[in-house]
Amino acid sequence: MLLGGEELADRAVELYRERFGDVGLFENSVYPDIAEVLAELRGRPGRIFVATSKPHVFASRIVAHFGLSGYFDHVFGSELDGTRVNKVDLLAYALEQTGADPARALMIGDR
Repeated sequence: MLLGGEELADRAVELYRERFGDVGLFENSVYPDIAEVLAELRGRPGRIFVATSKPHVFASRIVAHFGLSGYFDHVFGSELDGTRVNKVDLLAYALEQTGADPARALMIGDR
């Protein structure tokens, strides 16, 4: 049982998303030299996608905020309703949407 009940938990999530949507999403940083690495990859055959467990509405804004949108063909993320928060589900969805061959796909993670 949650302290304060479901209503309080729902309100906490609402407030978190509100703050994150205005300010928190920009409290990130990119790895040093990432733009150069992405430019190198972009110059090679193939497509480049982002697949993140962050909600896609925020992930797209984060990528744009850091000037990285031009390196990616699409940004995939979870939905605010909790859909595709599981990385396996998210990657399966991205492969389906792009028609990419899983046998020829490469994932580069940040952890």
